[in-house]
Amino acid sequence: MLPFLRIVVLIVLVGGLQVTLAQAWAPLGLVDGLMIVVGLLAFRLVYPAALTVAAFAGLVQDGLGGGILGVHAFSKTAVAAVLNSMGSVLVVRGQLAEAVVIGVAAVADGTIARMLLMFLDWTPQEPFSTVLLRGGGTGLIAAIYLLGRPWVVMKWQLWRRRPRRR
Repeated sequence: MLPFLRIVVLIVLVGGLQVTLAQAWAPLGLVDGLMIVVGLLAFRLVYPAALTVAAFAGLVQDGLGGGILGVHAFSKTAVAAVLNSMGSVLVVRGQLAEAVVIGVAAVADGTIARMLLMFLDWTPQEPFSTVLLRGGGTGLIAAIYLLGRPWVVMKWQLWRRRPRRR
């Protein structure tokens, strides 16, 4: 139960940061932080848990971003299902490969949400070029996170082991 609670807190924090930072500076709106979380967890969790996490992340995004409730929940769940199924068929090795797949997943997520809005006779709020830019920005930030995390952990451990002056 505790790991799932951590995931819930992570999703709420990332969703809040995503909405807040996008309003503070427009280029940060080109990063789908929730898609990074969903993509990374879809590779690492079992199928039902990955779909539950994706649906919750989509509902958080719908709730914080406004619009029709459930559009992003459906699109993120569909993308997580494909990623989780793909992870059992294809082996995605390496952090850069995961980052590229997450970038493509962000484009798929935006495309599915856009198609759902057009199906419901709503005009999409952004052009398709923004969806493509969001995929690139999401993949770039995922690569920076995946490649930079071991370095940050190493530096943190070295800093903690340094001798203390008294």
